[in-house]
Amino acid sequence: MKKNVKYLLGILTIVIVFVGVIVFIKLNKDFPKGSVQAGYRRCYVDEGMYFVRGNSVWFFDNVSGKETAVCNKPNCKHNDENCNAYFSGLIGEMLVYDGYIYIGSFFNELSHDENNELTMELDSRFTQLSVDGTKRKEIYNTQNGSLTSAIAKDGKVYFTAYEYQNGWKPNEYPLDSSLYSYDLRWNKLDKIFTYKADAQHYNGNLDIIGCDDDNIFFLYTFWSENGEVTSSIQKYKIGTDKPIELRRDSQYLDAYVIEGEKYILYRTYKDENIVMEDPLFLVKCNDDFQDEEKIFVAESAAIHVLDGYIHIINDDYNKVLFDYKNMKYYVATTSLTGEGKYISDIYNTDLDKNMVYIDSTDYTGYLPGDALPGDISNNAALPWDDFLNEFFIPYEDLNEQDKEKLWWIILF
Repeated sequence: MKKNVKYLLGILTIVIVFVGVIVFIKLNKDFPKGSVQAGYRRCYVDEGMYFVRGNSVWFFDNVSGKETAVCNKPNCKHNDENCNAYFSGLIGEMLVYDGYIYIGSFFNELSHDENNELTMELDSRFTQLSVDGTKRKEIYNTQNGSLTSAIAKDGKVYFTAYEYQNGWKPNEYPLDSSLYSYDLRWNKLDKIFTYKADAQHYNGNLDIIGCDDDNIFFLYTFWSENGEVTSSIQKYKIGTDKPIELRRDSQYLDAYVIEGEKYILYRTYKDENIVMEDPLFLVKCNDDFQDEEKIFVAESAAIHVLDGYIHIINDDYNKVLFDYKNMKYYVATTSLTGEGKYISDIYNTDLDKNMVYIDSTDYTGYLPGDALPGDISNNAALPWDDFLNEFFIPYEDLNEQDKEKLWWIILF
């Protein structure tokens, strides 16, 4: 009997020591400093870019130019669910943090039931995939909504998602929007708060727009049952259970936290002194998104935030770069001539490495919105200063005649 007790005590001691070692390792694990916000279908590391090709996640090496699927299985064709890099749904939000890629995917399919009623099959997932393609784990799944944004910070991945309050039904869209956190130290998923749909918040969307050392910032855009839109900019202090509202507008807008600076992009801006169709108006604000400073207003345009720049592109594919660190503008040469060599689409810039990621395919002859013969994109990484000097001109160097050609944008 005594031998059995000693044996059991020995086993228990080993288990306790083993668990203690694991806990010690987890408690002392260091996570990367700073934060990483998800991008749409692309994310970046020092060595290159993770991107989507078809339904699979690939890596582009910015030195060799080699592209490799994020899958370690030999002879894999990367075209079905046996592949670690393959996703059956549409891949959207992506970020890479501490050796893993976090990937949001979404699948939906409309059909009719036995009563000929319209139904929708939904499946949204948030997946953790190791950068070498050897490990894959699902950390969130819903058959009733979709993930909308994500950011990684201090050993946690925060993400927002919506769910249909009563399941999907045709012409009925009451959405509950929630913030979640996934603790990478303890592999634990928590729901932090939820905005429930009601008559005034009938169709809502919660998006992470950035963070600072202690807070995460959100844009909560919602529509009432009558179709009235409200945009609410909010601040969530990490560790609390709900955010506080910083600003509310009865306009449709976007908001950004870019290297600590706060910006608002009005999408339904009206000013009797500005005569434009579908104007897009960017302003810079203080820390609480107040005290607006005008940056630019552009007609029928969209913006893309890069490292160090905001890329402005209008419906005619005219392009302007705004250097938000030095408050300078650069104008694409084709915006002045309407001719000349095609300027590649910019995915992102990496100013520390003097690098720009582009789609190097020449799309001359195509217009925005034109149907393409499949995915004909080609990734490339080039020296940024060479690219900028070849295809863009500082606004301050333009003559008055060239400045008049920029009728579609007003720079303040």
